[in-house]
Amino acid sequence: SLDAGTFTTKPPKRDWLIKTKADEGVFPVGRVGLLNAEGGAGKTMALVQLALAVATGSTWLDAFTVPQAGRVLMILGEEDMSEVQRRLYNAGQAIPSLDTKAALARIVALPLQGVPCAMVESDDRHNIQETAFLSWLKAKLKEEGEPWRLIIVDPLSRFAGLDAEKDNAAATRFIQAVESIATDTGAALLVAHHTNKNARGAGAEASTGAARGSSALTDGVRWACFLGVETL
Repeated sequence: SLDAGTFTTKPPKRDWLIKTKADEGVFPVGRVGLLNAEGGAGKTMALVQLALAVATGSTWLDAFTVPQAGRVLMILGEEDMSEVQRRLYNAGQAIPSLDTKAALARIVALPLQGVPCAMVESDDRHNIQETAFLSWLKAKLKEEGEPWRLIIVDPLSRFAGLDAEKDNAAATRFIQAVESIATDTGAALLVAHHTNKNARGAGAEASTGAARGSSALTDGVRWACFLGVETL
């Protein structure tokens, strides 16, 4: 509850997952973000590079710094372990002097190709509820180890349930589900999502309307990013 210190004590500084090279905070820890891109634009590779940057305390995309290294969980709905290894290898090749010891110690991959992994679902009365998978995931995140710094969920379509992209209530419930993970762990949680048709191709502009499906997905997150393909 509020007390006299609310207006007299300076609040704690916000904890940022990444910052610009000018030391401006970009993505707050403990919050949910959305990375939007069209299929094949490289969003999963960008996320793997972010995982390496956070795990090792290096830079991301040569544009953002990582003020504090930490443990990373990559929850990948479309990949198997061999594909995860290929992605980590290729991403590592792009990082000079990669601290592979730190990367191996801090990155946990959860490849779920072919596994039903929706976090929310509708019951017989169309009430949206958490799934057994989400309960299992929350229990796994509580296992002993270094605190989680970043949790990647890729892609949204595998985890948000059948109605999230067409129903605002279902989309909001999914956002609440991933918010609960961020709150429980204190980690930044970044969800990968596809853009709509109007935001694809050369010359597409980044906007809050770029995400595919329900507007509640973009409206519900704290941070949204658009990854585009530049054609020269």
